Amino acid sequence: MLRYEAMPDVKAELVDGEVFTASPVSWSHGSSNSDLITWAGVYKSQTPGVDRAENVTVLLDDNTVLQPDLVMVELPEFGGKIE
Repeated sequence: MLRYEAMPDVKAELVDGEVFTASPVSWSHGSSNSDLITWAGVYKSQTPGVDRAENVTVLLDDNTVLQPDLVMVELPEFGGKIE
């Protein structure tokens, strides 16, 4: 955890207390991610109570902090929890 907190300007994730740094993103990954974000936008527009975000920090617990390409959530007014 200390190593993770000591590198705020580096894109890294903490998984079960172990630090992982991001690899360069390939064209294939970027292209697939673009399609996924488009799909999520269409899904959001047709599904009340959900939202999506790209590259946000997700704190699962004290030892796991992720930054996924895309996250979809249920909005608080529909029972979800966003902090």
